[in-house]
Amino acid sequence: MSGDNPDDFKSFLIDLIKQIQSSNHRYCIVVAGDKEWQKQKTRKILDHFADKQIRWISADPPANAIVIKTSKITNILGDETDVIVFDACSGFNPDIFGAVSGIIRGGGLLILLTPPLSEWAQFNDPEYERITVYPTPPEKMTGRFLARLVQVIQHHSETVIIEQKKMLPSIKIKTDTSSGKFNDPIFRSEDQKNAVEAIFKVSQGHRRRPLVITSDRGRGKTTALGIAAAQLMNKGVDHIIVTAPRRDALCLLFDHAASLLPDCKVSREQIKTTTSKLEFLPPDELIRNEHQAKLLLVDEAAAIPAPILEQLLTRYSRIVFATTIHGYEGTGRGFAVRFQTTLNEHTPNWKAMEMKTPVRWAENDPLENLVFESLLLDANPAPDELVITANTRNCSTERVDREKLVSDENSLKQLFGLLVTAHYQTRPSDLRYLLDGPNLSIFVLRHHDHIIATTLLAHEGDFNEAMAKEITAGKRRPHGHLIPETLASHMGLKQAPLLKGARVVRIAVHPAVQNHGLGSYLLDQIQKHPTISDLDYIATCFGATVDLLRFWKKADYLPIRVGLQRNASSGEHSVVLFKPISKKGNHLLVTARERFFRQFPHQLADSLQDLEPDIVAFLLQQNKKILPQLDEMDWEDFRAFIRNERVYETCPASILDFVCSIFMNNDAVTLNNLQRDVVIRKVLQKNSWENIARIMGLSGKKEIVQKLQEALNTLYLKTNIDSVDNTSKQKKL
Repeated sequence: MSGDNPDDFKSFLIDLIKQIQSSNHRYCIVVAGDKEWQKQKTRKILDHFADKQIRWISADPPANAIVIKTSKITNILGDETDVIVFDACSGFNPDIFGAVSGIIRGGGLLILLTPPLSEWAQFNDPEYERITVYPTPPEKMTGRFLARLVQVIQHHSETVIIEQKKMLPSIKIKTDTSSGKFNDPIFRSEDQKNAVEAIFKVSQGHRRRPLVITSDRGRGKTTALGIAAAQLMNKGVDHIIVTAPRRDALCLLFDHAASLLPDCKVSREQIKTTTSKLEFLPPDELIRNEHQAKLLLVDEAAAIPAPILEQLLTRYSRIVFATTIHGYEGTGRGFAVRFQTTLNEHTPNWKAMEMKTPVRWAENDPLENLVFESLLLDANPAPDELVITANTRNCSTERVDREKLVSDENSLKQLFGLLVTAHYQTRPSDLRYLLDGPNLSIFVLRHHDHIIATTLLAHEGDFNEAMAKEITAGKRRPHGHLIPETLASHMGLKQAPLLKGARVVRIAVHPAVQNHGLGSYLLDQIQKHPTISDLDYIATCFGATVDLLRFWKKADYLPIRVGLQRNASSGEHSVVLFKPISKKGNHLLVTARERFFRQFPHQLADSLQDLEPDIVAFLLQQNKKILPQLDEMDWEDFRAFIRNERVYETCPASILDFVCSIFMNNDAVTLNNLQRDVVIRKVLQKNSWENIARIMGLSGKKEIVQKLQEALNTLYLKTNIDSVDNTSKQKKL
């Protein structure tokens, strides 16, 4: 049958769509050719869906089309539709492609409009404008990602490919729809019913036994939360709080809860009955203020910063975390692996369950299979048993050839699976950057051909004098050059853009062999690699935690800047760490550290007033800078406060100088965590008494002053900061 023969094409479509709609599966139809031919064929396909809901992702949609704006994609993630027309000629964004595929109902279509498949890898994709790195122009970008995507499409037997000037394909529609319908008036699968029962146990069983629910898209996870909330409210649970990265993501939850609650009042933020309330509150509000609730439901937890999740876990005794395994904003597998440590520490009796049965389409769905394979959503690291014996003596270091990586599917899956497991906000677009990022180098450790660790390096800097001046003045922000731009525009280091550097974008070690020194070993081997020899420095930037800071310290990376605001994705203040390679790099490090520690104590009382005390202490101890000695009047002020003879407000400068001297000159400050936090929050960060009491759970100013005096006295007796021995100090006291 010829695709250019109208009668053949009509007959083909009738047969195809009849089979698709009877299967309750979803399929992808690829329409590959020039624009006019695409429009003609797409209209013919859509004529068979005139009574269905059709949405477009395109920069050039037909008149009266319902267009999903890519900037508003998060608003429709809980929605459903029958057909999506995805115009890849307007740009193929992997995140958007993965997201919209999940809103198509069983029996529906994703129509993918592409250039001729043989030409797609060479196509100047508009998406390149967003992902290229200066000075590489978009038209010079590689098409490795698209080349692999074409291979996946062509080898996927259940994808229907309609190409210009080619014969129509044979139809291979699944006939096995064994998942069928679940015979229940409320639940759409056994998994959904079991999830609601598990939520009941959290609400009514032992405290501090949280539940973690994971599922792929279309399994009814959010609906299960809504059903459970409604049933609990009907049983007398008077207050349930639900949170998520966005209120819009909870439309299904609120709709299902409202449908099961008689005579309820529904607003955008809550549902109320005469005796109970279901209320939405943003994650940051839940940790900023105290809220009482009988149950907290956290949806799409993988997209919420880890520090916020940890605070929720410690504040609420009955909590359910739910997240999508292969999601648009984060991966549930990586979330489960990394968050498990936190759960084990705070709530060792936590439970986990996975919802596997789809409720919006039949099992073994062809579209889902295509999306998973094309975006590597099902990628995993090498099996544990194959790498468990890996160590620094039996591994080899390799710089990956990305041209070969495209055709080495096993290595690509192991590599991307490792990145997903290590960082639970890995997105499908990261796969495209991995293959096409123009400034990226990939290094791996292999053990018997299995990838056990990887580091991604982004090459930055090497600008001329004119560009460096514009960057320093804030007039230019060349995309993809984070470290030189940050050091120049935020710290006034004019020489930074002139140097040639690399930034560690990601580092990941296989979970089975973590804490064996393999990450540090890989960093060391990279620095010795011939392709790195012309660099002036290697740096990194990440959300600061003490564990990560300790890791990088062991690798001789030193802190030179802390971000003034918390990062939206990590919920943490970012920190820049730096390791020089050349003499120029070392000079930049010395200057940067002088600038950093000149400003850092003052920033703590201003923009960094909320920086975690353990991070503050760790960073200050990296300075080793002797501050001006306190004179005798300063010492008298200090001792008078300890003896409770003088109020804190009369001598903060003397106390501040003492504390800075101690923290900057002692590797291990001899305070317990409570004492350390009181000292840092009051003396260095200058929090109010009320704020400290709220954050630390203390009764008020009197108790805080007492803790502060005890801490300062401990430091005074156990240090020789003013060259006076401990005996003479005790006599003075």
